[in-house]
Amino acid sequence: MAADIPIFHIASFSRSGETLLLRTLAVHSRVEVVHNLFDSDSPEDLRLVKLLKSWSPTAIPSDHPLLGHRHVGPHTVLVLKNAVWEHDSPFQGLILVRNPFSVIASTGVAEDLVPEKRRVKVDRWCSNIDPAMFGYLSTQDNLTAFCLLYARKMAALHATGLPIVHYERLVRRPRGLLGKICRHLSIGWEPQLMKAHSRYPEGQRGHGRIVLSDPIHCESLQKHKRLPEDTLYRIYGLTSVIFKLYGYEVSADLSVSVREDFKDRFRRPSRAKRGRAEP
Repeated sequence: MAADIPIFHIASFSRSGETLLLRTLAVHSRVEVVHNLFDSDSPEDLRLVKLLKSWSPTAIPSDHPLLGHRHVGPHTVLVLKNAVWEHDSPFQGLILVRNPFSVIASTGVAEDLVPEKRRVKVDRWCSNIDPAMFGYLSTQDNLTAFCLLYARKMAALHATGLPIVHYERLVRRPRGLLGKICRHLSIGWEPQLMKAHSRYPEGQRGHGRIVLSDPIHCESLQKHKRLPEDTLYRIYGLTSVIFKLYGYEVSADLSVSVREDFKDRFRRPSRAKRGRAEP
């Protein structure tokens, strides 16, 4: 009898650090990352993700024909990036969030870089997240449309009650957060997670042009400050609900931090497990 392979969603919004997290988890001996890790996906992976986007169960039989190209065993877990659609059924996994300033700065939408290309993406994502928003978003500029769609998806994700991973905490204190993620996925800690970048050739780029061979770093945390101050205030006005829901605080110089007392909703390990060698 075929084993059931659990499916865990990395639920987020595009440009929130998904490739960094997928790159790291992909080196775990029990993890199969479904797609959007490398610059392009194989036809087999695209067929698999198309299936999983409308897959209601939280697991899939290991002998499913669309898993034939994957090395799955009874202890494998599938990790599925869920950034530009809204899943129709309850799912398991976690929420990956990045503050709205940094998400917008990363997309280039605020600078109207290649505006038509950006708009096509926003419209496509809207059709997969909330088609009812299209009539209004189509009348708005790129920045407004992007911010409102981002706020719509991230607010709905918060309501799922799933554990929350802040990109900002992940890059500052990766070991502790990766340990929590491993416990949540029930896969156990493996030391190679902390040196995942060394598994990739120097300079190899992944999805979103991210350099997979770079170690986890904090260099992107202040890049949003390159945006004009009035643009940052506008972003805040359009996404303030997300700043508050996810515990973000904005200082006078427009730096962003996560409240120290914010509850990430990960379950604490039992006393028996706390004594084990975990990060």
